Amino acid sequence: MRVTSEAVVARGAVPPCDVAACDGYALRAADVNFTQPVHASKLRVDRALASASRRVADPWIHVLEPGAAAEMHAYGPLPVSADTLVASDPALAHDAVWNERIVLQRPLVRGACVIGKGSQYAVGDTLLTNGQRITPERQAVLIAAGVRELKVSKRPRIGILVSSYDRRPPLASRKDWQTPDTCGPYIRALLQRWGFGEVRIEHLSPPPTAGLSTQAQRDAERAYRQRVIKLQEQYDLIIGCGMLSTRPFQLLGLNCVSWFGASSFNDVTEIRQTPGERFNVGVGQDRSPPYTEVFNFIDAHGIPRGSRSVLHRDQATLINLPGFLSSVAVLMHVVVRRVLDLYEFVDMPGPHWEIGELARAVQCDSEINLMLWAKIVWGPRGEPLIDPLPDQAPHRIGAFLDAEVIAAIPACPGRLAAGSRIHFLRLDPMRQPAEPNCALAEPIPIVTGANPSTESSMEAESMEQPQLDVTQSWAHLEAWLQAQPRAIPGGFNAGASDDDIKILEGALGVKLPQDFVESLKRHNGQADQGGVCFEGESLLDIQGILSEWTTWRELVVEGEFDGMTSDPDAGVKDDWYNLKWIPLTRNGMGDGLCIDLDPAPGGTVGQVIRMLHDDDRRERVAASFTQWLSRHVVATIGLEEREE
Repeated sequence: MRVTSEAVVARGAVPPCDVAACDGYALRAADVNFTQPVHASKLRVDRALASASRRVADPWIHVLEPGAAAEMHAYGPLPVSADTLVASDPALAHDAVWNERIVLQRPLVRGACVIGKGSQYAVGDTLLTNGQRITPERQAVLIAAGVRELKVSKRPRIGILVSSYDRRPPLASRKDWQTPDTCGPYIRALLQRWGFGEVRIEHLSPPPTAGLSTQAQRDAERAYRQRVIKLQEQYDLIIGCGMLSTRPFQLLGLNCVSWFGASSFNDVTEIRQTPGERFNVGVGQDRSPPYTEVFNFIDAHGIPRGSRSVLHRDQATLINLPGFLSSVAVLMHVVVRRVLDLYEFVDMPGPHWEIGELARAVQCDSEINLMLWAKIVWGPRGEPLIDPLPDQAPHRIGAFLDAEVIAAIPACPGRLAAGSRIHFLRLDPMRQPAEPNCALAEPIPIVTGANPSTESSMEAESMEQPQLDVTQSWAHLEAWLQAQPRAIPGGFNAGASDDDIKILEGALGVKLPQDFVESLKRHNGQADQGGVCFEGESLLDIQGILSEWTTWRELVVEGEFDGMTSDPDAGVKDDWYNLKWIPLTRNGMGDGLCIDLDPAPGGTVGQVIRMLHDDDRRERVAASFTQWLSRHVVATIGLEEREE
């Protein structure tokens, strides 16, 4: 979580060598000769190269000889001089019992099915620019690209100063009317979550005001200020808290820091938003002599065009956050987070506000803007909405427990209607609300698209518009599954990568429909491939799709279905099995749904059909994957259907 102070470039290529994109045979494209179209190319399979037994030791110990091919597994490094890979598919024939030769029936493009050296990052590519935070994901990329050292910005020394009449250290003795301090530990834990390591909490009792003479009060106040000023030698940034922001505390203790360093830069800022009505900023004295740096401006022709002087000062900063814990928490996310980014020279200092829609109407204040704790819920169409949490009085200590965002409600008379656009600020992604976010309990309008004309029912269905797109369907299904996780044991896998999908398309020899690709990127099948999910069947992941398709392909190649036809619905070919029927689900007995990429006249590319291994029926289930998924979601989670 440090910040780069200069650009970081790749020291090595990623991947470090050419690798296979799928299972197949590595070869040299120059060895495949199709000068006479009627002739096929035959290559000798070199069993000593890149086999499974050699991969662990030294997969490219030998150079691939002319006229030879090497059997490869996906993501394995190619032998030296190999530049092309032919995928294992029905078009790849063998002319010997032990598959000692492969027969190529079509030309090959050099580099096909090969993930080239440095295709992700080449040596010298910029990985991070100056001022970017080094997240765990970015750190993994840096290591993969051979980066071992990099320069980062200096991290400020941060101290927490708790000064209060009412709040005492958690383990300290206290009177009945005093409470244990929660702000200091909260700020420290939040800073540790942001990557600042161990942060010390200083507890300082404010000067007494009762029972003392005027001179004694002045002496106590002077001693208090000197103790605060002394902390500027230990810390670059002092975060103070403890006092309330209401009278009579506004001019007591840290709530009045104009004396900090006796500088005119000290300020009390009214932000007029609740919770967190104000905060105080103070700048300390110079800790080392200031110096001036002059920057000269020179145009493209080398002619001086003036200069600018920048004065550098070494000073500590005091930021005081008054109020209850809820107010302090808001100010930490809204104000202090940005100050920390500025200290570390982050290229885009936070906080970063976004625009969203309200889930329900909110009562506004006619004069004061509101900052409300809120969570993200899914709307009736699968869209994310901002839902403010109830009971947000500043003194309630649990008001922000379930929050995922801070919602900014502008000052206006009356109520802000549901659907109004507001600004919101996301909190830390590792926050886990106490209750799962569920979709709002509202009926979803469904457009049936029924065709009243005299066209066939299949044509009417093909014109039907699904009530939910892929994103909305998954959003509803995810919210429903959060509420009852046992409905689908194991849930769904994370999304597939672009490379995984390219490998799948290369192995199948097809271009998958965009809606199905979008679904794979959201969820790559279900976790338990043997469990049930969709009408008693399991949703296949990429590996399951390839496994099912390969089984059917082998039967087709062996001629098991020669002369056999099926009894299909209109728009589906009468093949017993077509290699462009891509498996989607399975029931464990050889049956399942397929995405049809080779329909009969009247059908649609990407339609969903049912494949039965021991029955000649071929049912057309839906006009598209989007429509099939939408119907399943509606039926599964009980959404109310309407005709419009």
